[in-house]
Amino acid sequence: MLFVQKNTPAKEQAVTEVFYGYDHNLQIQDGAFYDLENLTGDYFPMLAPRMRRSTLKALGEGTLLGWTARDGVLWYVWQGATLPGLYCGGILQELPQGVTLTAGEKQLVSMGAYLCIFPDGIYYNTLKPTDAGYMARKNTVTPTSAAKLTITLCTPDGAGITASATDTEPTDRTNGMYWVDTGSEPHALKQWSASSAQWVQVATTYVKLSLGGIGVGMKQYDGIILSGITGTEQAKALNGSHVLYGAADDYIIITGILDTTAEQTSGEIITNRRLPELDYVTECGNRLWGCYYGVGQDGDMLNEIYCCKLGDFRNWECYMGISTDSYRASVGTDGKWTGAATYNDSPMFFKEDFIHRVYPSSKGAHQVVQLTCEGVQDGSGKSLCVVDNVLYYKSRLGVYRYDGGAPSRISDALGGILYKNAMAATARGKYYIAMSEPDGAQRLFVYDTMRGLWHAESGAEALTALTSGRDTLYAAKDQSGSVTVLDLMGQEGTPEAPVSWWAETGIMTYGLVGKKYISRLNLRMQLPRGSRCDFWVQYNSDKQWRHCGHMEGRGIRSFLLPIRPRRCDHLQFKISGTGDFRLLSLSRVLEAGSDV
Repeated sequence: MLFVQKNTPAKEQAVTEVFYGYDHNLQIQDGAFYDLENLTGDYFPMLAPRMRRSTLKALGEGTLLGWTARDGVLWYVWQGATLPGLYCGGILQELPQGVTLTAGEKQLVSMGAYLCIFPDGIYYNTLKPTDAGYMARKNTVTPTSAAKLTITLCTPDGAGITASATDTEPTDRTNGMYWVDTGSEPHALKQWSASSAQWVQVATTYVKLSLGGIGVGMKQYDGIILSGITGTEQAKALNGSHVLYGAADDYIIITGILDTTAEQTSGEIITNRRLPELDYVTECGNRLWGCYYGVGQDGDMLNEIYCCKLGDFRNWECYMGISTDSYRASVGTDGKWTGAATYNDSPMFFKEDFIHRVYPSSKGAHQVVQLTCEGVQDGSGKSLCVVDNVLYYKSRLGVYRYDGGAPSRISDALGGILYKNAMAATARGKYYIAMSEPDGAQRLFVYDTMRGLWHAESGAEALTALTSGRDTLYAAKDQSGSVTVLDLMGQEGTPEAPVSWWAETGIMTYGLVGKKYISRLNLRMQLPRGSRCDFWVQYNSDKQWRHCGHMEGRGIRSFLLPIRPRRCDHLQFKISGTGDFRLLSLSRVLEAGSDV
């Protein structure tokens, strides 16, 4: 008996059991997805939906001007129908009379127990609410014939000094008496020492300026700028920068020299403890550090890095020649500042093409080192974030990581889209970054720093702010002027509905040799009760997704769904659903085809 011999097509199976997340490129590795939403690598190598978020608080109609989280509590500046106010956990904080927040975006920077608000220059003690006010202080007083400004020689503690002023030595000498030697240039204050039988020059001389209101709000060792002094050349020489060696409401003590007591009965005397203009501010080493590019308060063009006096955010112009002094340095790089952050005990200041890293010194000899590289994109200063001792940020060319060497790009998986206006925060070892596409559409991406995987999440279209809390992450959404605060980790508040998700593979069969084609797709997954999955196929990039089946969850067990696609040049596969699931494997059965 003769039998007809039938050739069975050769088959082989390609199994994917490791899923790598988002890779928005034309050619991607097996296990990656060209696009996806609301999926996570938390269960790597399996694919699973992100955790459910929760609604923490509805702020209502208004504008969130700035915020930060301290010890798990949200502090924010909110402007509703009235003037902006400072809130802690939803409770309005009372500011001292005369201290008023202005409209506009804020930077909230913590320094110890204090919360510093820029550009307003307001400080607030979170442990002692009565300790609040302006960092800067400007007193303007007007002397009259009835209330004169008097300027006298004094000791450092303010005790008056009586001294004769002559160009020859006094002949009547007693131990400790003073003499102003007018025969020397500059004039010098000297004191008679009986033990050595000679006049000893006083190394540092002090003057006391007395007038009601001249020292209100000032304290010892404040750095100020004094102006408005008239009269003798010695008196006018007192105008300028000084450190206060004593201060009260009605007097200040500074360094200086006078032959005789001076008085002034007209004009305006100004004592000004200034806060410089600052584009970005960060805290490091019990100091606030800042940068500024533009026209300064004195009308000159500035390109500067500053820091306040050690432990004192009120003083940015205190120079005594000691390690705790304020600091400023000019930089020579072009362009505006685009961001600032603290990394490994170093303040970092960014431009689009440069990084300036400050190496603080305990002796006050701080050093600024310049690195020419991809810096922070203009408008993306809020993307700076430290995750597991690595600094991440958005540049013009993508997302970069910096660990002390040359920055490296980590965002190739996001494709060639030129995102902008990025903001970021961190939680549980992940870097969350929201940024806008060229057309303005906003997307939220998540970078798993441990595994090097990207994922995308929904809900970015209305995000206005992100900030890291204690083991969680807060987001603000503004929908039609009504602002809601979300907990993206779902730690507090009202949980959202089960998560809707989807994932789209890259193009399949590209690169298959030997005229092979995909004859069947098998998915192995866990789908608990209450969850649902749908499956779709697109052929030859025709932009039409064809539904090819669905599954309803029936408990925690594995499901096997066979899908038989039609023959084509190439195809893409999409899975979508609602609720929890685990994708364990995706297998493709390959068969040898003909020339047709």
